[in-house]
Parts: sequence; C-alpha cells; structure tokens
Amino acid sequence: MRPVELCEFSNREELVRALADSLVADLAGAIEQHGSARFAVSGGNTPRALFGELANRELDWAKVHVTLVDERCVGDDDGRSNARMVRSTLLTDKAASAQFAPLWCARTHGIKSEPGPASASASARKFDVVILGMGTDGHTASWFPGAENLDILTSAETSEALMLTSAPGAGEPRVTFTLPPIASAQKIYLHIEGDEKRTVYEDAMDEGAACDMPVRHILRHPDAKITTYWAP
Repeated sequence: MRPVELCEFSNREELVRALADSLVADLAGAIEQHGSARFAVSGGNTPRALFGELANRELDWAKVHVTLVDERCVGDDDGRSNARMVRSTLLTDKAASAQFAPLWCARTHGIKSEPGPASASASARKFDVVILGMGTDGHTASWFPGAENLDILTSAETSEALMLTSAPGAGEPRVTFTLPPIASAQKIYLHIEGDEKRTVYEDAMDEGAACDMPVRHILRHPDAKITTYWAP
C-alpha cells in the first residue's frame, strides 16, 4: 500500500488556499500535457469555500472538464443537489467557462434511474484530479456502510464506471463513480475538516474491515496517489 501523505493546517482558511494552489498546479499541468484537464469533485458542505477560492484563480478554465464524484438522485432545483452547489460555487467568476457534466438527469415526467451526461465520457482517459470527502460514518463518494451493492462499487475488478446505489445512511438513492476510475486518477485529494473527522480518519487508517469504513478502499488501494488535507 502506498503511504498516504497528510497535510495539516492550523485553520480552514490556510487549508483552502494551499489546496487551491495544488489543484490549480495539477490542472494546469494536465492542460499543458493533454490540452485539457478532467476534474472530479465532491459535493456536500466541506468544499464550498474551496470552490469559491478556485473560482477566483487564474487558469484556462475553458479547457477544464468538471464532473462529480457522486450525486443524489434529485432534481437540479433541490437544495441537496451536488450539481446545484457546484454551479453556484465553483462554476462562477473566472471558472464560469469550465465545462460541466452532471451525473443525474431529471426528466419532465419524473426522475429517471439513469446516470446523466458524464456516463458517456466515463471510459475516456483517466481523471487528472479527484477531490474526495469523507463522512463521519467512514463513507466516501457514495460508498456507504451497508450499501446494497458496496462490494461491487468498491471492487478493483468492477467494469462499471458509474453505478446507482442505496444505503440506510445515504438518504436518497445516489449515482456514484466506482473504485477503479477514482483510484486510477493522476492525483487524489481527500479533503476533511474538524476534529471529529480527524478521529474517523485515524480510525480508517488503522486495521479493520473496509466494508465498515468504505473510505479504506481508496486509502488502501496500492496504486492510488492520494494526499489528505485536514484542518480543525
């Protein structure tokens, strides 16, 4: 297993600035090498300040292709929609020209159980950068403890890049990238904040069943190039 680098900061403002520096450098490097950058981001509350910082950074954003690591199966106007949060925080100001592919489509006759536009590009080249979060239950992406298909979502042999899932702690059904496309990213950042999540993270780094704390699947992956950013 590759060692996981832990970057600690005294406050969240310092973390946001440092992580934004790293992300912009990584994305710029991908653009220089490939002509574009593939960037998968997480939802929730933790990355809001980071996305606001990124949106004000200089980068050739028109060449950045953004998608989500996972999404709740809700409409775009729902307050719990990750796509809605990304559009209102990241895809603004200087980053407004970035190209965005959401994971979930709501049709006029109801929400369909199918991934959205990003599924068409799921087999394209590897992600250049992935930002993951982590819940206090040890989930990341939508790999929740007790998920009905957790063994498939987190299998290194899974051929599906995107899958639907449900779990007791997930609320709504969700669509999520599986382990292989996330683990193969050129760079992965695990962004966590607060003392409670630091304790959960330390537990996840210890021995124990990965199904109990699914974030262990990425932390233990032998090829995942992952760095953890934490602030109290």
